[in-house]
Amino acid sequence: MQLCIDIGNSRLKYGLFDGTELLLHGADERQAPFVIKELFEDHPQIGSVIISSVSDEVDAELVPIPETIHHVILDWETPVPIKSLYSSPETLGHDRIALAVAGSEKFPNCNTLIIDIGTCMTMDLVDSSGTYHGGAISPGMELRFRSMHEGTSRLPLVDFASKKLPDQIGKTTRECMESGVILGMAHEIRGTIKELNKEFEDLKVLLTGGQHHLFEVPLKNSIFADPNLVLRGLNHILLYNLP
Repeated sequence: MQLCIDIGNSRLKYGLFDGTELLLHGADERQAPFVIKELFEDHPQIGSVIISSVSDEVDAELVPIPETIHHVILDWETPVPIKSLYSSPETLGHDRIALAVAGSEKFPNCNTLIIDIGTCMTMDLVDSSGTYHGGAISPGMELRFRSMHEGTSRLPLVDFASKKLPDQIGKTTRECMESGVILGMAHEIRGTIKELNKEFEDLKVLLTGGQHHLFEVPLKNSIFADPNLVLRGLNHILLYNLP
């Protein structure tokens, strides 16, 4: 059994895999060493672990990993099962390389765009030969709302909690902001897909991240949603690095 740990800014996400099958997953806001120690105690059948963190480095000495367990601390030098054309691999976010690996594994021999809609919205492209090209980063939904509120004197801070898309034409300032942010992101995604399809035919699109559900319906064409895509990518990297 493999344990995959994704340490974010505010919480830790984990997934337990048997081969490529995701058995269980969850999130925890406690500090990583406590959560990891508890997972090992609750699941003694774990034989390997991979740890990814938004911070530059993970201090392996502070993480309670038993000596008998094979472990990988993900960094930019970790071997991965895809090629990369990225010019500054040392600056590439661990979540983005994990997503690229997951996309390549999900659709082998296909051109695939992986879109992660979280704090930032990232779009990453892997071609049909399994080569990672890079992508784009733009503000996510909450950052866009916050920047309008903090950068102006009268616009409110919008906390969009609806599971439905806003109307194209807003009738209040709040509705106009919701339309501009959320439908603007949808148009941004559509435009990127349209342009990439000119060079990368039959493009598959994978959607993940905290607000991915908002964009599944309006995008439709060849869209596949998976909220656990980072964990799946980490698992493939771990399997690739097993002795």
